[in-house]
Amino acid sequence: MVKNLYLLSNHKATFLAYIEALNTHKPQTSTLDLSNYMHSKLTVNNETYTLSEYETSLLKLMNAAPDFHISLQKLVVEGPTVATRFLVTCTPEKQYMGFPPNGKRIEYAEHVFYRFNGTKCCEISALIDIRAVKSQLGDK
Repeated sequence: MVKNLYLLSNHKATFLAYIEALNTHKPQTSTLDLSNYMHSKLTVNNETYTLSEYETSLLKLMNAAPDFHISLQKLVVEGPTVATRFLVTCTPEKQYMGFPPNGKRIEYAEHVFYRFNGTKCCEISALIDIRAVKSQLGDK
Protein backbone atom coordinates (compact mmCIF):
# COMPACT_ATOMS: atom_id res chain seq x y z
CA MET A 1 0.00 0.00 0.00
CA VAL A 2 2.80 2.46 0.85
CA LYS A 3 4.53 1.77 -2.49
CA ASN A 4 1.26 2.42 -4.35
CA LEU A 5 0.77 5.75 -2.54
CA TYR A 6 4.36 6.70 -3.35
CA LEU A 7 3.85 5.92 -7.05
CA LEU A 8 0.59 7.90 -7.14
CA SER A 9 2.25 10.98 -5.69
CA ASN A 10 5.31 10.40 -7.87
CA HIS A 11 3.17 10.18 -11.04
CA LYS A 12 1.51 13.47 -10.15
CA ALA A 13 4.84 15.14 -9.38
CA THR A 14 6.38 13.81 -12.59
CA PHE A 15 3.42 15.00 -14.64
CA LEU A 16 3.47 18.47 -13.07
CA ALA A 17 7.23 18.73 -13.71
CA TYR A 18 6.61 17.70 -17.34
CA ILE A 19 4.02 20.48 -17.79
CA GLU A 20 6.40 22.95 -16.13
CA ALA A 21 9.15 21.89 -18.56
CA LEU A 22 6.84 22.56 -21.50
CA ASN A 23 5.69 25.91 -20.11
CA THR A 24 9.22 27.17 -19.36
CA HIS A 25 10.84 25.95 -22.58
CA LYS A 26 12.28 28.76 -24.68
CA PRO A 27 11.26 28.17 -28.31
CA GLN A 28 13.98 28.41 -30.96
CA THR A 29 16.72 28.48 -28.29
CA SER A 30 17.17 24.88 -27.24
CA THR A 31 16.15 21.31 -27.70
CA LEU A 32 13.42 19.79 -25.62
CA ASP A 33 14.58 17.03 -23.25
CA LEU A 34 11.68 15.08 -21.78
CA SER A 35 13.73 12.02 -20.78
CA ASN A 36 13.06 12.64 -17.08
CA TYR A 37 9.34 12.18 -17.68
CA MET A 38 8.92 9.84 -20.65
CA HIS A 39 10.18 6.41 -21.67
CA SER A 40 12.39 6.22 -24.77
CA LYS A 41 9.51 4.56 -26.70
CA LEU A 42 5.98 5.92 -26.37
CA THR A 43 2.57 4.93 -27.61
CA VAL A 44 0.70 8.09 -28.60
CA ASN A 45 -2.90 7.59 -29.73
CA ASN A 46 -2.10 3.95 -30.58
CA GLU A 47 1.00 4.78 -32.64
CA THR A 48 4.58 4.11 -31.56
CA TYR A 49 7.00 7.02 -31.33
CA THR A 50 10.54 7.37 -30.11
CA LEU A 51 10.97 10.00 -27.45
CA SER A 52 12.90 12.08 -29.97
CA GLU A 53 9.98 11.97 -32.43
CA TYR A 54 7.56 13.00 -29.69
CA GLU A 55 9.83 15.87 -28.58
CA THR A 56 10.14 17.02 -32.21
CA SER A 57 6.35 17.09 -32.64
CA LEU A 58 5.95 19.21 -29.49
CA LEU A 59 8.80 21.52 -30.55
CA LYS A 60 7.07 22.10 -33.89
CA LEU A 61 3.97 23.38 -32.07
CA MET A 62 5.90 25.43 -29.53
CA ASN A 63 8.19 26.98 -32.14
CA ALA A 64 5.17 27.92 -34.29
CA ALA A 65 3.65 29.73 -31.31
CA PRO A 66 6.39 31.00 -28.97
CA ASP A 67 3.89 32.00 -26.26
CA PHE A 68 2.54 28.40 -26.08
CA HIS A 69 1.24 27.77 -22.57
CA ILE A 70 -0.65 24.97 -20.83
CA SER A 71 -3.03 25.73 -17.95
CA LEU A 72 -4.21 22.71 -16.00
CA GLN A 73 -7.93 22.66 -15.35
CA LYS A 74 -8.44 19.12 -14.06
CA LEU A 75 -6.02 16.48 -12.85
CA VAL A 76 -6.86 13.00 -11.55
CA VAL A 77 -4.34 10.31 -10.65
CA GLU A 78 -5.49 6.73 -10.27
CA GLY A 79 -3.11 3.79 -10.38
CA PRO A 80 -0.67 4.22 -13.26
CA THR A 81 -2.91 6.76 -15.01
CA VAL A 82 -2.88 10.55 -14.93
CA ALA A 83 -6.01 12.03 -16.49
CA THR A 84 -6.07 15.71 -17.28
CA ARG A 85 -7.94 18.46 -19.01
CA PHE A 86 -5.91 21.49 -19.86
CA LEU A 87 -6.27 24.66 -21.81
CA VAL A 88 -3.62 25.59 -24.36
CA THR A 89 -3.22 29.26 -25.19
CA CYS A 90 -0.90 30.62 -27.87
CA THR A 91 -0.50 33.04 -30.74
CA PRO A 92 0.69 31.11 -33.78
CA GLU A 93 3.28 32.89 -35.91
CA LYS A 94 3.70 29.95 -38.30
CA GLN A 95 1.44 27.18 -39.55
CA TYR A 96 -0.14 25.54 -36.51
CA MET A 97 -1.86 22.16 -36.68
CA GLY A 98 -2.21 22.62 -40.42
CA PHE A 99 -3.69 26.12 -40.25
CA PRO A 100 -1.98 29.38 -41.26
CA PRO A 101 -1.51 32.01 -38.56
CA ASN A 102 -3.85 34.99 -38.48
CA GLY A 103 -2.15 37.06 -35.75
CA LYS A 104 -4.78 36.21 -33.15
CA ARG A 105 -4.31 34.49 -29.81
CA ILE A 106 -6.13 31.17 -29.66
CA GLU A 107 -7.13 28.77 -26.92
CA TYR A 108 -8.31 25.19 -27.04
CA ALA A 109 -8.84 22.29 -24.68
CA GLU A 110 -7.06 18.96 -24.58
CA HIS A 111 -8.19 15.90 -22.66
CA VAL A 112 -5.22 13.60 -22.14
CA PHE A 113 -4.56 10.32 -20.36
CA TYR A 114 -0.94 9.53 -19.49
CA ARG A 115 -0.13 5.94 -18.47
CA PHE A 116 2.98 5.34 -16.41
CA ASN A 117 5.20 2.29 -16.28
CA GLY A 118 7.37 2.68 -13.22
CA THR A 119 8.26 6.34 -12.77
CA LYS A 120 7.90 7.48 -16.40
CA CYS A 121 5.10 7.84 -18.90
CA CYS A 122 4.86 5.17 -21.59
CA GLU A 123 1.48 5.88 -23.21
CA ILE A 124 -0.48 9.01 -24.12
CA SER A 125 -4.07 9.16 -25.34
CA ALA A 126 -5.04 12.68 -26.35
CA LEU A 127 -8.19 14.33 -27.61
CA ILE A 128 -7.61 17.84 -28.93
CA ASP A 129 -10.45 20.27 -29.65
CA ILE A 130 -9.34 20.78 -33.25
CA ARG A 131 -12.69 22.41 -34.08
CA ALA A 132 -11.80 25.23 -31.68
CA VAL A 133 -8.40 25.62 -33.36
CA LYS A 134 -10.03 25.64 -36.80
CA SER A 135 -12.71 28.16 -35.80
CA GLN A 136 -10.11 30.55 -34.35
CA LEU A 137 -7.48 30.26 -37.09
CA GLY A 138 -9.97 29.88 -39.91
CA ASP A 139 -10.04 27.41 -42.74
CA LYS A 140 -8.87 29.11 -45.90
